[in-house]
Amino acid sequence: MSASDIMRTMTELEHRAWTHSNGRPDDVVVSVHRVDEDEITHIPALTRETRHTQTVDDAHRAITEILRDAGIPTAEHALNVLTRIRGMRGAMLLDADTGERRDTKDIRGVRVTALENDMPTGADAAEEMSSSAAAKPYYCEALTLASKVQYHPAVCAELCISDDPDYTTGYVSTPGRYVRIENIKPADSPQGGRVFLVRGTDDEIADCIDYLENTAVIVHGIPWPPQDNRSAHRDEPDAFGATPTTDLPTDLTTFAEHSLAAWENKGLRRYPLEFSSAPTPHTTVSGSDAVLFSSSNYLGLSEHPDVIAAATEALKHYGAGTGGSRLTTGNFTIHTSTERTLAEFTGYDDAVLFGTGYQANGAILATLATDIPEAPSTAPANTPGMTIFSDALNHASLIDGVRMATRGNAAVHIYPHKDMEHLENVLAQCASPRTLIVSDGVFSMNGDIAPLPSIMRLARAHGSWVLIDDAHGTGTLGRTGHGIIEYWSDARRQDGGAELSHDSDLRPDLLVITASKALGSEGAAVCCSTPMAEFLRNRARGYVFSTSSAPASVAATQAAVRTILREPERVHRLQENSLYLRNQLREHGIPLVDGTSDSTPIIPIFIGDEADAVRISHGLCERGFHVPGIRYPTVARGQAILRVTTMATHTRDDLDRLVDALRDLMPHPA
Repeated sequence: MSASDIMRTMTELEHRAWTHSNGRPDDVVVSVHRVDEDEITHIPALTRETRHTQTVDDAHRAITEILRDAGIPTAEHALNVLTRIRGMRGAMLLDADTGERRDTKDIRGVRVTALENDMPTGADAAEEMSSSAAAKPYYCEALTLASKVQYHPAVCAELCISDDPDYTTGYVSTPGRYVRIENIKPADSPQGGRVFLVRGTDDEIADCIDYLENTAVIVHGIPWPPQDNRSAHRDEPDAFGATPTTDLPTDLTTFAEHSLAAWENKGLRRYPLEFSSAPTPHTTVSGSDAVLFSSSNYLGLSEHPDVIAAATEALKHYGAGTGGSRLTTGNFTIHTSTERTLAEFTGYDDAVLFGTGYQANGAILATLATDIPEAPSTAPANTPGMTIFSDALNHASLIDGVRMATRGNAAVHIYPHKDMEHLENVLAQCASPRTLIVSDGVFSMNGDIAPLPSIMRLARAHGSWVLIDDAHGTGTLGRTGHGIIEYWSDARRQDGGAELSHDSDLRPDLLVITASKALGSEGAAVCCSTPMAEFLRNRARGYVFSTSSAPASVAATQAAVRTILREPERVHRLQENSLYLRNQLREHGIPLVDGTSDSTPIIPIFIGDEADAVRISHGLCERGFHVPGIRYPTVARGQAILRVTTMATHTRDDLDRLVDALRDLMPHPA
């Protein structure tokens, strides 16, 4: 911007401040800050549409509908809060699932600043629009702000009502979408405010607030003049026309290119590495030899001769594919026999195979949210028929499954990571007739273990169902690799006491195991009671409408389980390697993430700074080790880690050389 452009903008801002319909201010302060180009994030504008609602009730119904379509169960509560806001200059952040306030700004609220669009300015703009305050394109400002807000992954929706008594049009935005709502409040009403509906951990919400208040953003693709050359002045309700419009590319390839560019500008684009050999400790990555410390092939079973032989025999006997779903022509003998094997291995009556763990979790949660009962008449207003309690650090597959569940009459409460006191309190206060506790067994980033005895005790006390995703525990936890149930049973025997009296009381209603990690194959299974298994086979859309898994993969899974039973020394070797590496790292002053368990093969090394994590990961690569750096948004800003995983097939020399390389590269050498 030129100096004259800055002065013109300041004059406009001052004029608007002194002539605001809410009254004359005591002071007006304008500040100007320089922003370097490399500090700016470039993002596309949201697509736009208008709802020509005729009454306030119509407007509120439209908002509720839009929010519910976006998977937000607290729509009515959020709208109620918005209509009660008075005098808050910023926005209030509410949890999208619980309705609780997530910011700590009190009456000030969160201020969205440091934003602009790419509309013409200065002399170029003068040819297209008047620079007077009366002709200011207010919808452009609102769309610019909404586009910035929706760009952060923690934001699910925004509600906005102008506090201008003369302006009765507001908007609601959800990811990718901006909907202008007419007659959102009565004429001459001073009511107004903003509500941002968010999801995430405390660190993720703090990062969101920092982004909203400090990150410089330019929004691209806001149209001027508006569609059909209609006026964009705020006193003319047809500024957008009756149908959604957009200036974003209509060509799909161009759209993808622009979206990828924006993703890359945020430092989030990823490129898959190419492996040209099996996921063994010594492998070939992108044409170079490397010692692999990032695979989930924990027991080395993907290359076990018996597993390969079983897959080969199934391929010859059944063919490459099944040609149908399990309920049509895809239910082979190998599927049913493997389900029996997995049920016996985990101690359940039955098991249901799915193509992936992601598919299994989504299918379970979406299916459990069907046929939800209405809350009793004695319950508080708007009590959901089902409430899901989900750990804050659960895997994305559980998070997405919960979101699918909340599209019905289900709500979700995200409880702080492994905080059983908090979970007990919210369970006691919950009035829903149906509740479900959902947790990872082993948390995939921190490598810590869910407190299963405490979860089961609370579930029994409050009549709640329990779903545990034991993806990283199956084959790795317990003295014989049977997973999280055996792990806690062993712990009870060792300490001579426990919260639950029988091993059966440690068994969750639903246990998800995956074949793609320690079992060295692919696919997943839901272990449960026989009636529950039949319920899933008949009602879970991810099962009913999916082609069944390839026989070779299913046979490999069955052979892997039998190998674990026959060769428990593989489990012992994995556990010994994991503990040895942890002890060596600690001995040499290399910090691990707080709370990580000594019993899992996931070893998170705390780095903190994102640039350091990238540098160290690259340095390890140059020394012949493959260890990924994990940074935002997978973990919170400033909490970057190196995620190391061990295998039973690593040698002590592999482990020692990794420790030596880390000592050379760490920012704080011992």
